[in-house]
Amino acid sequence: MRALALYEQPADSRSNELESSSYWATAAQDFRVHLEQPGAPARWAAAYELSLAKEALLQGNLDVADRRLRDATHKDPAWAAPHIALSAVLAKLALAYHARRGMDAEAREWATRALQDDPDLVAAHLLLAESYLEQRELTPALEHASRAAARSPRDSAALLIKGDVLLAMGREDETRDELERAVEVWESTRQLHAPEERLNQVKDALAKGRLPAPRVGMAAAASARPRSAPAPRAGPAPRSRPLPPRTVSCPPGDPLCSVY
Repeated sequence: MRALALYEQPADSRSNELESSSYWATAAQDFRVHLEQPGAPARWAAAYELSLAKEALLQGNLDVADRRLRDATHKDPAWAAPHIALSAVLAKLALAYHARRGMDAEAREWATRALQDDPDLVAAHLLLAESYLEQRELTPALEHASRAAARSPRDSAALLIKGDVLLAMGREDETRDELERAVEVWESTRQLHAPEERLNQVKDALAKGRLPAPRVGMAAAASARPRSAPAPRAGPAPRSRPLPPRTVSCPPGDPLCSVY
């Protein structure tokens, strides 16, 4: 059975097939069949839900992925894989709502929920820092930017947003240090999906011995451009029960966890 082979053979978790929704649909079917066996472990039931969540995620259906992952966490609360995947899905939902004009409150709510599942999730901290900066709420913006930069010191986007928040606060010496680090990391890593336009602006300004212009105005201009996002929902459903404490890292020999 391919799904069980994936679970039992860590090497299989590196397969390109894992990015195919049909692969995860097949995995879900396999787990469902084997769940009919007497004494089937709870981990298999959770893996069934996780497989359906992965299928939905690859199809862009974040709401279904969210629901399936919550089912997986309830069926095997001790398994880290669905918790890690859930925090990533919540961060994606937050980003989708952030892309819609006038829906920053919903974006913050989703990002906050993601941090409940993973307090160190850099993507959620970055989104909250960005959102608060756009609203000129600089104290929480700096808090989240600092958390992101501390958690991921080789992430140019995290260093950049922290520098931009410090710039908006008028803390020039700290701004210069942070922005110089952001440009240095970006040039040494050429990180994918880095905010290259802003990084180039920062680089040019620093080369001329000055700080760049604050980017608050840029956010307003960007929000005026049409963007696509999923249709808004009524809001996140309340958590049925608190999640157990866990670590963010995948346990050794847990290939379904490492997929995320």
